[in-house]
Amino acid sequence: YDACVSHMLQLKKRNILATIGDDFDGPTKRLPYVIKFWKMDKMESETGAPAMLKSIRIFSPKLPERPVTCFTANEDLTQLAVGLDNGAVLLFRGDLVHDRNPKSRILQKEGTNPVTSIFFNEKGGGVANLFVTTTASTLSYFTFSETERKEVLDDDGCELECATLSEDGSAVLGRKEAVYFYTPEERGPCFAFEGAKRAVCWFRSYLVVVGADEGGVSQSFTIY
Repeated sequence: YDACVSHMLQLKKRNILATIGDDFDGPTKRLPYVIKFWKMDKMESETGAPAMLKSIRIFSPKLPERPVTCFTANEDLTQLAVGLDNGAVLLFRGDLVHDRNPKSRILQKEGTNPVTSIFFNEKGGGVANLFVTTTASTLSYFTFSETERKEVLDDDGCELECATLSEDGSAVLGRKEAVYFYTPEERGPCFAFEGAKRAVCWFRSYLVVVGADEGGVSQSFTIY
């Protein structure tokens, strides 16, 4: 990127890195929020950097620019979703690497709360559902079928960095009072432990929670 990188996503089953950042078109014209796909095991002979497979501009004259809060892509790169600070979710479909202009549309209209996390849950190699959280809601979109539908899983959400996807494809959300699990169809169990959550992530069979005390002075790192 000519300017900066704001988001990165490493695919789990393919050695491809997806990024979002800003470029320049000429010396002064900035191109914000450009998606790029990099082949990490194929290097350019001249630069020694990973080969770039494709770049896609997220915004256009028909879709005004908004700050991107998060994004995700499925493993075969046929769907990519982008969450925005105004609560909207954009969905890109098609062969994202080889199609000249992959189709995009607004999956979730803008609201009053920013999108804080977004994950594809894949089963059997296909997209089963798309988890979306805002600061005030937890939702599940079934984007894999011709008849798309939406399930409202909870009237509460989470902050940025406070959601992850478990090994079995459940969404895991950290809130002050507990950590909550969600299946694509409904809310599952929760594990109550007090304290502000700063971040949650999943590694193999372990849940990692970064917490903080009431004043936010000291932070803790806990593995479950």
